[in-house]
Parts: sequence; structure tokens; C-alpha cells
Amino acid sequence: MGHQLLNKKVDTITVYWAPGQFTSSERFSWNQFYSAPTPVYSSILSERNPEASSRAIFGCPAYSESMKNLFEIRSVHEEHVAIPEIFFTNPPSTFPTRLPLDSYLSFELPRASSLKNYIDLAYNMSWLFFSEEPLLAKFTAPYFPPKTPAKGAALAMGEFDIGLWFRNFNLDYMVPTGSTEFNIDINDPLFYVQFFTEKQIVFKRFIHTDVTQKLVEEFAQSSNRRGKKMGISFSNRYDLSRKTMLPNLVLNEIKKNVVE
Repeated sequence: MGHQLLNKKVDTITVYWAPGQFTSSERFSWNQFYSAPTPVYSSILSERNPEASSRAIFGCPAYSESMKNLFEIRSVHEEHVAIPEIFFTNPPSTFPTRLPLDSYLSFELPRASSLKNYIDLAYNMSWLFFSEEPLLAKFTAPYFPPKTPAKGAALAMGEFDIGLWFRNFNLDYMVPTGSTEFNIDINDPLFYVQFFTEKQIVFKRFIHTDVTQKLVEEFAQSSNRRGKKMGISFSNRYDLSRKTMLPNLVLNEIKKNVVE
């Protein structure tokens, strides 16, 4: 029996990832700013208090279950910039607007904020994730402990099937009036991504090319091309994706550019 357990095959699912292009006009990448996803649980365990009892949080099955297939992306660079008050008091009337800030990567006001007394502030980092089979992924701000680059800012969350829909996840923040600084330190967690599966995740990095970028844009524009603007459910989008074999096209291109 023990021998059978030792040789039990672990089911896996491959998740491909790459730095995404922030805008379609930027035909170059910023690979030196991107690190691979790492397990959140491992990071937290490294900070464990050896004197804590077995009844502490690490012994709680509810807690450990919430950590299953939860990964984080950490910063490999630092960014410290002042946010001028004029961005809040006199925001531009046209969007998107690139901001004249002295920073490693650019900032943008992508749209008018959906919340009063906030601005939407996008930082020029973007990721692509795609899986070899349907897989629901949820993107959130780091929450153990909470981390944000501007006081009171909220990272825009997202949840979609990365095996059926090919799109960017961007660092897009809702920043409250009165915020004066945007700060990222080396090794800061930028965001969490959780995959809802019992299978073990295997990450493979790929090179994002003009072909995969065009596929990203096709997914983004699919509703507009069919005469629809807003309000199309992901269920309908996934159905369209399956019928037209879009996931097969994406995987075919990704596998040509896997980093070994």
C-alpha cells in the first residue's frame, strides 16, 4: 500500500505566462521587470514563528485550503514617485492619458474613475496567463498581509477562465484623493492569482509575439465586431471561444515560443 502511494501519479495542469504589452502600440517587451509566480504559502511559511502552537493559523485546515494553488508575483525593481495633486483636482478630459512622471515604467490615467474622489491609475506592467484546459483564475491584491503602493489604493480585481479567454491582467489601481506617493520596493508582492483546481500547477513562460498580441486584441474586440458593446456574459464569450477554436489557436502559438 505504501509503495502504491509513493508511486501515485500527480495530476498537473500547465499554465503558460508572459509579460504582456501594456498598449498595442508598444512593440517591445520589458522582460527584466518580470519574475515567475511563486506559492504564497511557501512565502508565509518562511516567516513562521517556531514558538507558535499547533493550534495557530498554520494548523487550521480552512486556512491551508484557502492557500491552495494561490500564487504571487513579486517585484524585482523599486519605484518611488510623487503623485501630483493636479491629477486629482484637474484630471484630463480625454482618456487614456500618459502621465509625465519620472519613473522606471510609465503611468497612465486609463479612464475616468468609477468612484467619487478617486482616480484610476494604471502602472505599466501587464501579464498574460493561458492554460492547456479550462481553468478559472482569480486576480486580487496581496492580502496576507495587505499591500498597496499608494495609501488607500485598491487594485482592480478580475476573474475569468484562462483556458477559454486570452486577455491581459494589468496593474490598474483606484487611488483616493489625497494620496501623494506611489511606492514599490524590491520583492514586494504585486498581486495574487488563485487557480481553482485540484490539480498541481506547472508554470511555463512563453515569449509574447506580434501574433499572440493580435490574438489578445481579437478576444478583446470580439463583442464589438459582432455588433455588441457591453453586457455580454463570460458564459457567452466562452461559448464563442469554443465554437471558433480560439483556445487552439492561442495554444498553438504559445507552444512555438515556450522558454525552455
